Amino acid sequence: MAGIGSSFGKAQKFSFYERNKAWRAKQQNHNEKFLNQQAAASNVFGVNVGATQAATELLFQKVMQRVQSEAQAKIGEQNDAIDTAIESLDVTI
Repeated sequence: MAGIGSSFGKAQKFSFYERNKAWRAKQQNHNEKFLNQQAAASNVFGVNVGATQAATELLFQKVMQRVQSEAQAKIGEQNDAIDTAIESLDVTI
């Protein structure tokens, strides 16, 4: 029964070099994971922002076209009213 639990209390001895190497590998793994997550998030938000900008530009173009067509129609109505008023004047001398 001496063999059971006999390894308790014995500390494994790692050298500074081994601990440092393991720590650096772990940090590099975390850094790569973080950078990959940042790149993925950037792509997702970049696509969403690009789509939003395109939709906003399209909306403004449609609004501008509608305003211009309504302004042209109003100008046409005013010109017709002016023409009608001029034609109704009696200019006989």
